[in-house]
Amino acid sequence: MKLPNRQNYMNLKCFAAVAAVPLLGMTLHAAEIEITPGSLAASMRGIPAEDSVLVIKGEADARDFPALMSLPGHISRLDMSGLKIVECTMPSFRPGERSYYADGELKDYIFFGSALKYVALPSNVEVIPEGAFASSMIEEVALPEGLHTVSAYAFYGCTKLAAFNGPAALVSVGDCAFAKCTSLKDVTLPKGVAIDGAEVFAGSALASIDASGAVSYGDYSLSGIKSMRKAIVNPGATFGDGVLMSNSLLAQVEGTPREVPTLYAASSKVLKISEIMEKTTAVGDYAFSSSYLSHIVFSSSLNHIGEGAFARCTGLQAIDANLLGASLPTVADDAFEGISTKDVFLYVSPDSYDIWASDPLWSRFEIIAGPSKIEGVEADSEIIIYPHKDMIVVEWPATGGEVWIYGVNGNVVHSGSYSGDRVEIDMSGIGDKILIVKASTEGSLRTATVMMP
Repeated sequence: MKLPNRQNYMNLKCFAAVAAVPLLGMTLHAAEIEITPGSLAASMRGIPAEDSVLVIKGEADARDFPALMSLPGHISRLDMSGLKIVECTMPSFRPGERSYYADGELKDYIFFGSALKYVALPSNVEVIPEGAFASSMIEEVALPEGLHTVSAYAFYGCTKLAAFNGPAALVSVGDCAFAKCTSLKDVTLPKGVAIDGAEVFAGSALASIDASGAVSYGDYSLSGIKSMRKAIVNPGATFGDGVLMSNSLLAQVEGTPREVPTLYAASSKVLKISEIMEKTTAVGDYAFSSSYLSHIVFSSSLNHIGEGAFARCTGLQAIDANLLGASLPTVADDAFEGISTKDVFLYVSPDSYDIWASDPLWSRFEIIAGPSKIEGVEADSEIIIYPHKDMIVVEWPATGGEVWIYGVNGNVVHSGSYSGDRVEIDMSGIGDKILIVKASTEGSLRTATVMMP
């Protein structure tokens, strides 16, 4: 066993990245120890109190876990990249207590509540165990290239973690793995990953997520991300229920599944969905209920719309069903519950107008023969515009801005400057059904065509 030695330690090298808070220009005092299985606690006894970095090399096993779970408070950075975890069988003193740990296996909740800011995991670790860093002060974790699983609650409540860059080997992410990571703004997921857990990123700070490489999405897997405005998913993947549910700022979805599952994006602001319906064959029960949809284009293969699928979508302005021709989809009686359907335009092909007009449900809409010319509200910038009841709602990142609203003949019907992150403009006295809304904030301009309910 080597005794601790001190060195000036500049910018710890890591072999894979998770989050980055650079320490350029800082010189940290470090202790380096090389251990054999079961010797960590004894090896740490001579570490000076001013050392903030601990580098552990050699081999460790489950007997060393207690020492890792109770590191001295002055240690803020832990580098185990040169360490291997080897199998170990220990005596069991209580019923149900684990006695065997395999090669590369760490104990659940091993760094729970830890004050560590940086950890480089051992080179042979393939699974981040349940709750490994939950409620800790971790800012950055270096991942082994062979890591394939992030278990449930692994980073739950890690309020300092800013980013996660999953290695190519990653295939599974568990329940609430990054939930309540309030600083998490940047996530990279590899192709082939299964996001099987529920509320994996709920309560994080993500503004967007590209999960287009995923092969499956578990129930509610990308739900509850209150800051998220854009999501990209793989339409060919397997989807559970409520995958994008309760993302209150969600404005744009790309790659929605061919069979939209139950509660898919319920209670989310899905403002640009023409692509969503491009290849959809069925819309599940309550899939978009209570969402702010504006303009829907039905695909040529749509054959079923489930219970409450578009219920209480009070911002719905128009539906373009031209691609369906005379092939009317089956529709649950309450699919559009809570919507004034007589105020929603339904565009159909001229040859099939009579068929749509004679249908008991579709005849409730304002049917127009011919293609729709209403443009969907785009959502690729930080300004969001949508109608709600008799109001035009504009949302900015936080700084406020200016709004101009024009009628169909080009006349200005409203203009004004506003502070804060949201404004509701009363349009009840305006006769025009179609309005052009321009909104600007520092460095950004959005123009949208809006049809009032």
